[in-house]
Amino acid sequence: MDGSGHRNAEIFDPDTGTSTTTGSMSNPRMGDSGTLLPDGRVAFTSPLQHTRARTYPVEIFEPRTGTFTPISFNPAFEKISKSMALSDGKILTFGRSGTIWTIDPETGEFEFKNRLAVPHGAYTATMLQNGRVLIAGGVTERAVRDSEIYDPSSNVVTKIGGLTHERFGHLALLLPDGSVFIAGGGKGHPASSEPVIYAERFDPVTKTFSEAGSPGSNQAWSGRVLQSGKVILILRSGDVVLYDPASGAFRPTGDSIGRDYSLYTVTVLRDGRVLVIGGTRNGETTDQILAYRP
Repeated sequence: MDGSGHRNAEIFDPDTGTSTTTGSMSNPRMGDSGTLLPDGRVAFTSPLQHTRARTYPVEIFEPRTGTFTPISFNPAFEKISKSMALSDGKILTFGRSGTIWTIDPETGEFEFKNRLAVPHGAYTATMLQNGRVLIAGGVTERAVRDSEIYDPSSNVVTKIGGLTHERFGHLALLLPDGSVFIAGGGKGHPASSEPVIYAERFDPVTKTFSEAGSPGSNQAWSGRVLQSGKVILILRSGDVVLYDPASGAFRPTGDSIGRDYSLYTVTVLRDGRVLVIGGTRNGETTDQILAYRP
């Protein structure tokens, strides 16, 4: 896969197990994440630096017509690190240097809201059950433990206690009990980082982080919360591990998606299956779809 990305899009039917093409994006893109909006549309945002995605940092997909509509570049806006939907239909986005914006998908207008207390990148932003957003970890000159809470209703950023482990490029998953499970990522300097194999939990009541054990000798690369409340993790080695928030225990499943597999997406279906889609294997782009039932 080259640095220009792709324009093609597909829709997967979980009943038939088949994928069909739909309308194409307006510009080639890569590394995008999708945010489901309240009206059923999907907003795609990209943190990467390729020119066309910077010119059109957001595209809105309309499933009824199969069409994509780009939102043009705002000169004051930067690359998007994380995005999520607000109850009013707007998209809350966090820039890679720590700026906070909202985007109106109807008008395409960007509105600057605030900025993080400590400018950094490669952090996670997780919407809590109370509507506030936990910003955790990231990197400046090296990985950091910094964490903050952003309240969209008051537009206030509050710095809180730090992570138990410095990390950047990690996972942060909201659990059914309202806590946040954090795993993976790297520590140290980005050019010579070491994997973080330990997990931790954030308690939204006490606003503190605590140790949560380790899934194994490899760092977690991806994960999702299952309908059961457990967490499925795919490690760097490709091994699949389950985490039980109730007991705090990690359980190897004995399954694996294979080594040298990256840049894939992980989606939990309503029937409980987990789809691992696309990505690269051994450096080559793959159209593979794996279906896994925990």
